[in-house]
Amino acid sequence: MGVQCRIADNTFGKVLPRLSHGELMQCLHRLVKAEHRRGNLEPTRLPRGTVAIDGKNVATLHWPDMLRVLGLKADETTVEQGTALFAQRYPLAQECRRDSGAPYALLRVHTVTLVSGEAAVCVHQRPIAGHTNESGSMPALLDELEAAYGKTRLFSLVTTDAGNTSCGIAGKTVSLGLDYFMQLKSPHGESLSEAQDMLGHRRESRAHVGYTDTQNGQVVTYHLWRYDLSEDGWLDWTHARQLVRIQRTAECQSTGEVTVGKQPRRPKPSTSSKPPRRRS
Repeated sequence: MGVQCRIADNTFGKVLPRLSHGELMQCLHRLVKAEHRRGNLEPTRLPRGTVAIDGKNVATLHWPDMLRVLGLKADETTVEQGTALFAQRYPLAQECRRDSGAPYALLRVHTVTLVSGEAAVCVHQRPIAGHTNESGSMPALLDELEAAYGKTRLFSLVTTDAGNTSCGIAGKTVSLGLDYFMQLKSPHGESLSEAQDMLGHRRESRAHVGYTDTQNGQVVTYHLWRYDLSEDGWLDWTHARQLVRIQRTAECQSTGEVTVGKQPRRPKPSTSSKPPRRRS
């Protein structure tokens, strides 16, 4: 483009939000596919091309900010008037209300990152409309990924966090010729309970894989257990082929405190070496 000097990051931060999102994504797709053709995005960290889908909140607009972008004054506008006009002009923003206090709005996006290569590059981004959530926005996101990269074989595996996990989304992923790796947490009810019944009782000595690392003054150990579902699937997840449980145990090197996940490990009950006293 004839630019002979480095452009500051904050300059891009001011320019990019003012561009058309659709045209910006088309440009991103062209750049990613060009790098893929050059062989610069081959999977090296993982055995196959893999993308991670994550929902992020990129901005929070408090009530004064909402009034400012609408050009309204606080002493001349009611909450009902302001929120109605804001929803009309900015349908991508999610309106939130506290039990007490003024409303605010969140701007959320789905970010798709190619995590299988050395450079974890963003390959797509899609706003999450204000009337829905991450899970509700996933089908349209998958369609956009298929339209942009379906013929490139850039990736064949999709990973998501728990907020994007559902049986329907998994089925949609499979219908597009992709595999999935999705997280289960407490909101998934029966699915999580069944998974815990299968893998929750496994001991660390029976883990398929164990790995220890040092992170921020903690000795962190990961254990992985796997349950083969063969070709039968699991519950309504007829396309599922295995269940995987991952446990993270962290020991603080300074205090010796051990936590499993986010919970402190319960100390083992103390035992006495003396035989129990018999009662007459």
